[in-house]
Amino acid sequence: MSRNWTTIVAGVILTGFVGAGGVWAEGSGAEDLFYQGWYAETSEGDLEKAIGFYRKAVEREREEQEVAARAQLQIGACLEKLGRADEAAAAYRTVLDKFGGQRETAEKAAGRLREIEKSEAGAAGDKPQAHGGFLADLGSEDPKVFDAAFSLLAALGPDGGAELRRGLDALEAKSRGRAGLALDALADGIVDGPSARMWGRAHTQKVQVNFVDTPLVDIIEYLRELSQLNMVIDGSRVKIDQIEPITLTLRDLALHNVLKLMCAQYSLEVVYGEGVVTLTTPEGAQEMRAAGARRYRRSSSLSSAGTATAERRTGSSATSSRGV
Repeated sequence: MSRNWTTIVAGVILTGFVGAGGVWAEGSGAEDLFYQGWYAETSEGDLEKAIGFYRKAVEREREEQEVAARAQLQIGACLEKLGRADEAAAAYRTVLDKFGGQRETAEKAAGRLREIEKSEAGAAGDKPQAHGGFLADLGSEDPKVFDAAFSLLAALGPDGGAELRRGLDALEAKSRGRAGLALDALADGIVDGPSARMWGRAHTQKVQVNFVDTPLVDIIEYLRELSQLNMVIDGSRVKIDQIEPITLTLRDLALHNVLKLMCAQYSLEVVYGEGVVTLTTPEGAQEMRAAGARRYRRSSSLSSAGTATAERRTGSSATSSRGV
């Protein structure tokens, strides 16, 4: 009599996880709790029960960061299935904030966040208040919160930014100013959070300068110390030894405008990217901005690419057991 070896093997595997009566055997470890949640979600269809198990797994993050990150991701997935998009977005942000080192899981969370924000942007219509939480994150003083929100803003693109601008009046003044600067940075071609924060500081920090026959390198060093921003001259493109010393007196002017006035004298441009303010040639500026946009597009596609790689490496059945 022939045997169905697939059924036999499946039965052996399941006995490790399923107790009498067809339910997950109790366990208190992070991995056990994750799989109890996974069973409740995928086999029983009890999303609230699954969330409970996943949250217990997250509480054991010190034991197993990788499992806790996956559990937090699944909390977001369950909340999405329950139609609680705002709570799901918050759960995904927690993945980025607490488990950013778990790259594959963080990429999936970032991808789901982008999809939620895109969906809200498309459904908002004449109701900008629907984006209140998102705009509040753009107005946050916490760099991690701001960077995550700006990444989503960049995914929406300039059209989405224009739509969001209508909701600014609902924010308190300080947050409204920061969120407005983020939207301005997006309109100016900035595509990542750290560069947007740097752009915002340069546009709001007022400085006074009084340069008399001062070499450009000395001016940049002075402004770097004054602003505490990383600031460099693109030595590979700018012929520094051919730039004449500068005489310039300005009062109570934004740092960005000071830089632009100096650059205009020598046909240079200011570029914000990768944590650095760079003075370079127009050709260099074009190349740097294009490279920044390419990096952003690559990072935006990592979520789907990471999932595809995992499926090729482990097989679709193994991938499905890891969630989302």
